[in-house]
Amino acid sequence: MDLRLCPCRKALLPSGLLFELLLLLLLADPALQAQRHPPVVLVPGDLGNQLEAKLDKPSVVHYLCSKRTDSYFTLWLNLELLLPVIIDCWIDNIRLIYNRTSRATQFPDGVDVRVPGFGKTFSLEFLDPSKSSVGSYFHTMVESLVGWGYTQGEDVRGAPYDWRRAPNENGPYFLALREMIEEMYQLYGGPVVLVAHSMGNMYTLYFLQRQPQAWKDKYIRAFVSLGAPWGGVAKTLRVLASDIVAPVSKFRSPLEVSLADWRQQPHPCHWASEDPGAAAVCSLHQLATALQSYLVT
Repeated sequence: MDLRLCPCRKALLPSGLLFELLLLLLLADPALQAQRHPPVVLVPGDLGNQLEAKLDKPSVVHYLCSKRTDSYFTLWLNLELLLPVIIDCWIDNIRLIYNRTSRATQFPDGVDVRVPGFGKTFSLEFLDPSKSSVGSYFHTMVESLVGWGYTQGEDVRGAPYDWRRAPNENGPYFLALREMIEEMYQLYGGPVVLVAHSMGNMYTLYFLQRQPQAWKDKYIRAFVSLGAPWGGVAKTLRVLASDIVAPVSKFRSPLEVSLADWRQQPHPCHWASEDPGAAAVCSLHQLATALQSYLVT
């Protein structure tokens, strides 16, 4: 396995010519047969793929909220659900309930959430199925790969997941990811390039750390890391510990937002003691630890 990191601190995926040239060089493997590219798996970040829900709820928070649906509908991203008043319905459906005994999350009663499009790219190309520009995410990158000869859903695939949950709660996802990587290796005659963005890097690292080295040597050609929060994200505490973000302030508990966010807290071990920001990071970590102890234990 060849580990290649592409540090990028921007919130959006880089789409410039330089990035495309670098990725093209990575994917141009002279050992592969003519007209063959190494297969690519795209792992999105936090909020980075669609979610769907089906309802059969015992009660609702507002008379405008749907109590039951006959089929799955788009829970994320649907801008119509973020309108005033209606957003209360959305929050009650997308929130997670933390079980302090099992230390795991569960869906609210009568809410079933699923991740559409595993193995496809549509779920992370556009967060909004209407393909509005505001929801465009991996679309530019997928377009570039298709222009280089890739085929969506075949030698370039997406690995969307339930980004609200911590990696240890998404066991079936990692089993499916492993099986897909092995399948692509067999179909396209070579190891896979993993391209992850933001929190998707934490998921990818969690996955790779739990695979035998021999498996990684055989099936993984490279891991391209884009905008990874390796040292943590200070904004996570802003979301978890305050009411600055308006929609978040409506949740009954910060744990209802996303348990995965706890894994993105800044940690002092990533900063040297002489670093000017080390003291601030240490304070943030202490705050996060205290907040976690209060909410989780």
